[in-house]
Amino acid sequence: MQVNDTIQSLKSLPVVAGVIYNSQGEILLARRPDHLNQGGLWEFPGGKREVGETAEIALARELHEELGIIVQKARPLMRILHQYSHKQVLLDVWHIETWRGQPFGR
Repeated sequence: MQVNDTIQSLKSLPVVAGVIYNSQGEILLARRPDHLNQGGLWEFPGGKREVGETAEIALARELHEELGIIVQKARPLMRILHQYSHKQVLLDVWHIETWRGQPFGR
């Protein structure tokens, strides 16, 4: 990471997302509720990091809250700095390799 990347990341909302494949190679996506910002769009499960959380801990917490699963093994895929019209996010995307439980929407 370069100095400019570090400066930009300090101004960004830290967010995590998990990519989960089933045994047929399909990817799990969630549809945002209509009443939320960007409602109706599809997204990977995940959410905002809390103060003091690492990306990996935030990912495990968010996936447990949203899907009811326990992440056992995950590896980082990519980091994306994205500017929306109203905010900038720093998105850490992880491949969820193994988990315990059956994912379901809450």
